[in-house]
Amino acid sequence: MDKIMGRFIRELEEAEVCLHSVALIYRGKVIGERYFGPFGPHTLQRMFSVSKSFVSVAVGLLCEEGRIGLSDPILQYFPEYAPDIIPPQLARMTIRDMLRMQTCYDKTTYKRDPGQPWVPSFFHTQPHHEPGMVFMYDTSSSHTLCALVEKLSGKEIMEYLREKCLDEIGFSKEAYFIRNEFNEAMGGSGLMAKTGDMIKFARLLMEGGVFRGKQLLPKGYMKQAVSFQTPTRMRGAVKEERQGYGYQFWRLTHHGFGCYGKGGQLVLCYPDHDLAVITTADTTSLPEGNQAIYDSLYRNIFPALSSRGHSGNPSRGSDGPCPGGLSCGDTLAGYRGRSCAGRGSSEDAGAGGMTWSGECPGDFLSANARSKDAKEAGSDLWGKEYWCEDAGVWKKIVFFSDRICFCTGDEVYELPVGWETAWPGSFPQYNDACVTKAEWLDFCSLYIRSDMLGENMAVFEMQAVFKGAGLLCYMKHTQEFRFEEFAGIWEGKLKKK
Repeated sequence: MDKIMGRFIRELEEAEVCLHSVALIYRGKVIGERYFGPFGPHTLQRMFSVSKSFVSVAVGLLCEEGRIGLSDPILQYFPEYAPDIIPPQLARMTIRDMLRMQTCYDKTTYKRDPGQPWVPSFFHTQPHHEPGMVFMYDTSSSHTLCALVEKLSGKEIMEYLREKCLDEIGFSKEAYFIRNEFNEAMGGSGLMAKTGDMIKFARLLMEGGVFRGKQLLPKGYMKQAVSFQTPTRMRGAVKEERQGYGYQFWRLTHHGFGCYGKGGQLVLCYPDHDLAVITTADTTSLPEGNQAIYDSLYRNIFPALSSRGHSGNPSRGSDGPCPGGLSCGDTLAGYRGRSCAGRGSSEDAGAGGMTWSGECPGDFLSANARSKDAKEAGSDLWGKEYWCEDAGVWKKIVFFSDRICFCTGDEVYELPVGWETAWPGSFPQYNDACVTKAEWLDFCSLYIRSDMLGENMAVFEMQAVFKGAGLLCYMKHTQEFRFEEFAGIWEGKLKKK
């Protein structure tokens, strides 16, 4: 097990995929579970669009109770949001259309006017086309379905799901759905849960909604939910996203289905192979990151199954050998976790991953740059002030060996950084928990990466290029609505003494 999972993990490290955790379930047993610092088994992580699959389960439970029908127009449940003149496309849009991502809209509706409540925006946006026709990914439909669950059940969605199924399977008490500024549960992206929760959910899905002989989830609905309902060929570059869609579940190659969340939050189920794989990660700054996870899975784990002549659904809990010499009791204790920030460093390079080739314009760094200690490589610039003017406001940035200081007007913000390992701290101004690591890219370029933790998972990257008395900071991030102060280009000059 160690050898096979080791290859899987190493390939992802080489692809610069920032893994938080990975778990492997075979024949109903967890045969591999690993966490990468600072994440652990007790860490709540944002599951992003995996949340949609939980909303789908809740909708199925409402159907089972007879509260709704999938062919019902959604507008009949929200008459208070009906526009004065109801577009015919909106009037015809059903709950089934929304589950299939076949709404009458071409994009998420609430992003058009972020200052307004999200649920009403779903009914007040002008339709783009006829519903029930084509797959167009629309998180606002999942958000509205979540509101439907809360409205009809009279309970918050997590409370409703706990009572119906989650408590029974041992879902953690700490898990919750984030609520937006309008107190709406973020059904499309707001689930905060542990990797262990995803393991329990995957097991329930693999068993068709049965837990210890009890049918917790509606059998007929779940069969439809994880089956092909609509093509997704136009989806994009990731092959797995082009295999079709069910009711808020994705179809996968190898006859699989799964829950797919931004940044590598994946719950992948392969019933024909009696295999489920869970990953949590942050690939938001790596467009090919999710495909790398799939590729490594199919290259390393699946051959291990087939090498033992496995073909479909052996008895669960078997005492026989696992495929490829795997031991069903093994864990990944042989592999040490690595923190996310700065995983792309070369271990052969000099100071913290620098490749000593070429020259820096202005030869900014002194001979200290040839030091083995990356922290000391920039000792000539630590504490020096660089100033830039932005829209009439003077901003200052100061680099130290263990932190960066951002100064705007009278405000001073510090971001702690590590070199060999990412260092914990709070992101400037927003106080989001983060881990940050620095490395030299060459003689004049300093690279900083911060990985946000918790509800607002995102990546902040900065490349600071020093040339003579000048500094250019190129900053970008993957946060959806915030951090705009830390994006774009800052150009500054060294303050003269």
